[in-house]
Amino acid sequence: MLLTSCCYCIPLKRGCEVIAAITIIVSILEIFTITPIVKPWMVAVVVLVYLIVMGLSVLFLYAIEKQLIFIVYLFVYVYWVYAVLCIAMALTIQILGKQFISTVLKQPKSDEESKKMANGKDGGYFLMFIFNLYFILVIYSFYKQEVWGYEEDDDESQP
Repeated sequence: MLLTSCCYCIPLKRGCEVIAAITIIVSILEIFTITPIVKPWMVAVVVLVYLIVMGLSVLFLYAIEKQLIFIVYLFVYVYWVYAVLCIAMALTIQILGKQFISTVLKQPKSDEESKKMANGKDGGYFLMFIFNLYFILVIYSFYKQEVWGYEEDDDESQP
């Protein structure tokens, strides 16, 4: 099933631009909201990952504007990787909980604090996974529309 618009009212091209802009904003927020209680190696990993994501999102915006369809199609795979990482992080935090939290924090937390932190983080990653699945569908629909001129077929037009 392919979409003909994003969020029922926005053209697919504009929807892809909004997705890229949201990704850039989220990347900036993630970089600047790293808490000081996180171990230095984790700070470096998070900053590096989100700088890469931000750079790719700028490339995605450029590809949309210049109609570089191959790069737009490449972003279907980029968001698949991002979605898989989100669900993997959610499951890792849910399964390992305290052990995972204690490996990324400088100071050990009490069991109760670790559990609260783990529950908040895994829910956020699961929500990001759901959004990424929708983003994938929007980007792929835009790609199909641009390459093959795909339009939703009317059932009445077929005999």
